[in-house]
Amino acid sequence: MNRKEMDIIGLSIDDTVFLKNIIEKSVREDIAINRMSFEEGIARGRKVAAVLISGAFLLEQAKELYPDSRIIVAKRIMTGQNLDKVMLLPKGKKVLVANHPQEVTMETIQSLKELGLNHLHYIPYWEGLKIDFKGIDTAISPGHIYLIPDFIKNRIDLGRRTIAFSTFMEVLMSLDLDIRNVDDFAKYHIQLMVKSGREIAKYYNEKEKAGRDLEVVLNKIRDGIIAIDDNGSVSVFNPMSEALFSQRAGSVLGRNYKAAFKEYPELIRLLDKKETVYEQIISIKNKKIVGSLTYLNDNGHENRICTLNEVATIQQLEQNVRRRLNAKGYIAKYNFDMIKGSGDLIRSAKDKALKFAGKDLTVLVCGESGTGKELFAQAIHNASSRANGPFIAINFAAIPENLVESELFGYEEGAFTGAVKGGKSGIFEQAHRGTIFLDEIGDAPLSIQSRLLRVLQEQEVMRVGASKVIPIDVRVIAATNRDLLELVAKGRFREDLYYRLKVLTLNIPPLRERREDIPEIIKAMLEANNEKVEFDSEVMDILMEYDWPGNVRELENAIKYVCTVCKQNTATVDDLPQELSSLSGFQRNSYPVSNASLINHEYPEGTLCLLSEIYNANRKGETIGRGKLVSLSILKEHGLTEAKMKTRLKQLGEDGLIRRGRTKQGSFVTDKGIKLLKEKGMI
Repeated sequence: MNRKEMDIIGLSIDDTVFLKNIIEKSVREDIAINRMSFEEGIARGRKVAAVLISGAFLLEQAKELYPDSRIIVAKRIMTGQNLDKVMLLPKGKKVLVANHPQEVTMETIQSLKELGLNHLHYIPYWEGLKIDFKGIDTAISPGHIYLIPDFIKNRIDLGRRTIAFSTFMEVLMSLDLDIRNVDDFAKYHIQLMVKSGREIAKYYNEKEKAGRDLEVVLNKIRDGIIAIDDNGSVSVFNPMSEALFSQRAGSVLGRNYKAAFKEYPELIRLLDKKETVYEQIISIKNKKIVGSLTYLNDNGHENRICTLNEVATIQQLEQNVRRRLNAKGYIAKYNFDMIKGSGDLIRSAKDKALKFAGKDLTVLVCGESGTGKELFAQAIHNASSRANGPFIAINFAAIPENLVESELFGYEEGAFTGAVKGGKSGIFEQAHRGTIFLDEIGDAPLSIQSRLLRVLQEQEVMRVGASKVIPIDVRVIAATNRDLLELVAKGRFREDLYYRLKVLTLNIPPLRERREDIPEIIKAMLEANNEKVEFDSEVMDILMEYDWPGNVRELENAIKYVCTVCKQNTATVDDLPQELSSLSGFQRNSYPVSNASLINHEYPEGTLCLLSEIYNANRKGETIGRGKLVSLSILKEHGLTEAKMKTRLKQLGEDGLIRRGRTKQGSFVTDKGIKLLKEKGMI
């Protein structure tokens, strides 16, 4: 028997290789160490001085295989690898401990507990064991990660367990080796401990730094922050909270939140909730506060984080942001409710535009000058997911051609003579996460159109004089009052750009095609300017019949003119701008006034009352049709049903007393009708 020879046996090849390396690193003498595993197969009848087995579970087999040899059971201990990660796991968390076989798995759990890591709920697991994995998302293993089921993604490898000092001493004595070998083994252990110590120290340093960083953030943040731990105690009460409550943190921290905030029942009700709550209004110290609660439940361990902000502070912040954006012209002011008109054409355009708002695609708005193309563009932006982003408009007809490129794309320092030091961002960059409105796109220079096409295709820009591209996220809404296809045919507009813009096309009807909306538009204009002026029937006739080549913009100017020059409560033809007043009398030519016809034809009182109600509505600038007339109680008193109303209106129209408009345009009393009402003493 060779006293300087020993065998190491274990279940797996890896484990025996690991144990052999430990012994060889720590023993100076030239000894023979044989490594064998049940995985490979172990020969019987070998005679060696000592046999080191990887665990007590192999003791009986070892005695049978080596009846004449000294059997040493390796006592295994943790090396400290990744223990910092185990320390970081929350108290009570379910953690799978994977090893093999059962005895070794239970030893591993015991080793963890002996190291003071007893804050976790360890679930033993070995190969072939069937268990309920519900609620388990983390697993640890001493070098046997492959045993962990694939669906558990959070894995901590503790490294293989080394052998204890007592085991190494047994090996030395069994082989009659120099006791000084203990020094090398101790050095090996110290190296392991130093490495583990560094990892743990690093963890604590990082944790301490994170704590300091968190404290700085909590002290500087403008929100009040209150954190409640698993025991219901207040763990965070930052300076902004101190200001909101007029209370020092020391009087609150560590106390149960219900006792600490007993004077604020609304806050307690918020903190009691077992769900995340956003923006709930509560009262604290007679102030309106917006409170939000983040509820965390990790395996039954509840934590809550509450943020508090004064409503007045939020409102002031919003005003400041809007003021800054407004100063840059980056705010979209209009929404769909501000686009007046209830006729079929304008309602169809608004409905289509609202659908376009829900899709983050390029829109081409077509319409004559003054129809409200930018109003629609702003309304689309405000109804879209980009509503909180900037809205920037550029009018190609208003910018000199030599400045368009730098305005759109920006420039680098030194790009050209007069370039601002440090360069300047273009409006595409400034519109990031928002909308850019390209007005009068038909006037864009051909030299710019190719670059616009690239922006639309690639969502990136390159500043003038730069060599790198800048990614952007911008929605483009373009508008034109020109026939772009005609410009394409003439070679003045790129065909590829035209089709890139024409993803969603919106056509805005001219005012002459939606005359029924004129009374509603006039009424909105008067209310917006707090004007009390009414219009006589002749003025309304002219306003309704005029073609309005300048569309709503021209109508707005006309109304402002009338309100400025009118000295009475009711505007007459004399108060109209010259181009409109010169049209006076054209309607009377259609319906000549014949005194004889009025004298010879007597109208029932109900018909005269009907005519009077239409006249009153005309003077107020209101649209009035059969549906609205039927609802008037004064006409019901005269027995005017809807059928009778239809007959009377037809008669009044045939007699030239009223002019009946298109669908939803309503009816208007003519000069002949006004004369009749005057004769009857009704006006």
